[in-house]
Amino acid sequence: MGHHTKIILQGGGLIAIIIIAFSLAGVASDNESVRTIVSSYGYIGAFIISIFSGFNLLVPIPAVTFMPLFIESGLLFWPAILVITLGVTLADTLASVLALVSKKIATKASFGEEVFKKFHQFGERYPRAPLFILFFYACFVPLPNELLLVPLTLARHPLKQLILVVLIGNFVHQFLYAKGVLSVFNIL
Repeated sequence: MGHHTKIILQGGGLIAIIIIAFSLAGVASDNESVRTIVSSYGYIGAFIISIFSGFNLLVPIPAVTFMPLFIESGLLFWPAILVITLGVTLADTLASVLALVSKKIATKASFGEEVFKKFHQFGERYPRAPLFILFFYACFVPLPNELLLVPLTLARHPLKQLILVVLIGNFVHQFLYAKGVLSVFNIL
């Protein structure tokens, strides 16, 4: 399968899932049994969905896409945003820890040792710059956080600092995305 075909299929799959999520949100508002099923899983279901969606490289579906369904099923906006943020951040953390555990494999398979050396040198010269870049990336870039987080982790930046920055960035990102999605469908 060619690279362009793969991108088209992934994009089409994402669009289909978004359409299904919004359709389910509409059905949930009119169908008590669907609302009951979603409500029975509640915030735990949102958390689990967000963990799986947090592995963006494997499942490129933002958990916040399901926000209309969550809202229409009775979940509250702020707790749902918080739960989704925690789940996505947990996935980011797990990806970073896996990268640390398999550093030799990750280094050779992805970017090469030279890229990690440059990341490390940049971090030594400008210690706070990677944190600011990661924060804005997590807030506003609609790509997996792992693309920046894993190289920074492997370049020996303190994982606790990186995860705190990603947590705050994920919260801002989820909030902005959810407000945008929900306002398009006049749910809030």
